[in-house]
Amino acid sequence: MISIPLVALTLFLSNKAMSETAEYNLGLLGFYQSGQYKEQPDEYIPYPWLGLRMGDLLFDRNRASYSFLTLGKFEMGLYATYGFDGYEENESPILRGMKSRASGLQFGAEIEYEVGPLDFGLDFTRDVTGVHSGHMAVIEVGIDKRMGDNLQAGVSVGVEVYDSTYSDFYFGVRPNEATPTRKAYRIGATINPVIEADIQYRLNDDYSLAMQIEHVINDNAIRNSPIVEKSSRSQIFLGFSYSGFFHY
Repeated sequence: MISIPLVALTLFLSNKAMSETAEYNLGLLGFYQSGQYKEQPDEYIPYPWLGLRMGDLLFDRNRASYSFLTLGKFEMGLYATYGFDGYEENESPILRGMKSRASGLQFGAEIEYEVGPLDFGLDFTRDVTGVHSGHMAVIEVGIDKRMGDNLQAGVSVGVEVYDSTYSDFYFGVRPNEATPTRKAYRIGATINPVIEADIQYRLNDDYSLAMQIEHVINDNAIRNSPIVEKSSRSQIFLGFSYSGFFHY
């Protein structure tokens, strides 16, 4: 359950941003995620693209963020994101008899610092929905470049760090879930290299195309799990949107 302080903070940030000019995106997204577990099929999911920027408050796809401090090239903010982790036991034969692992809402803080053309970032989040109560940190460096009037592209590299609670919830096997072909497996904290690319192309003043690709290389402790098959996993967002503005 989301805590009362989190709801109060969201309302406060929303009211604070209401005095600003807002930009919105409406469109359609295609989401692809490679199977993370043995014999789990890849996922292809279409869903609406709803984006909204009000001053320092931003909602986009599965993420909301608010920047509350800017000092030159240093920026600090809060953000929440809904992950696409987890599984249902009927998604693969190796998962049968295991309790399903749901996705959770992660909430935390982020710091960004610009050095020349490079952007350095540090994110730290915790599950606030009580799904697993794990923590995740992301450390990355990236570069974002505008090429002409209509094309903007960026790429970043870094690591995703999962604490033992997060890692074990999604990639471990509990003793009561063990079988002769699926041994019990407990995982500690893991470090997973990640590379991400973003491309946005504006067709005209109102319409644009966007793509985001993320590729994560699994830590050896995750690779060795009896329910994991692949050494890496990928996510791709591909979308078409209409942009507009309105004032308060």
